Formats: sequence, structure tokens, C-alpha cells
Amino acid sequence: NILAEVHIQLLPYYLKRLEPDGVLLLSGIIQERLSMIQSKISALDWVVTHVRSQGEWVCLSAIRERRKAKRST
Repeated sequence: NILAEVHIQLLPYYLKRLEPDGVLLLSGIIQERLSMIQSKISALDWVVTHVRSQGEWVCLSAIRERRKAKRST
């Protein structure tokens, strides 16, 4: 397992490497570190879409935040 703090350091790299419609999956995260990871993902304009837990372990998925396109008049 990779520590949550290491995932946080690697998040910009992960997100840069994903295709625009790619899904980020992180697992093996200890429950008490989940909010820290979610905050960093949100700060990078990504959205956590699913969280699953089993005991103290968590898996999550995230996608790019969809921005509404500006309408031209």
C-alpha cells in the first residue's frame, strides 16, 4: 500500500497522466486519511465520485470536474 501522504504528493502526476475522461482509482487508504485525500483532489478541480470501505480501508474514484461551457449569444 502507498501511504495517503505519498498519494497526495503524486496526485498532480496521476491527474496529468490521465486522459480527459479518465477515472482515478486509489485504494488501500486508511479511513482516517480519506478527508485529507478528498480535500486535495477537490483543490485540483477533480470530484470524488465513489468511496467504498471495508473495515478501516478505503477505495475511491475521481473524475475531472465538468465545467459548464460558456454560451455565446
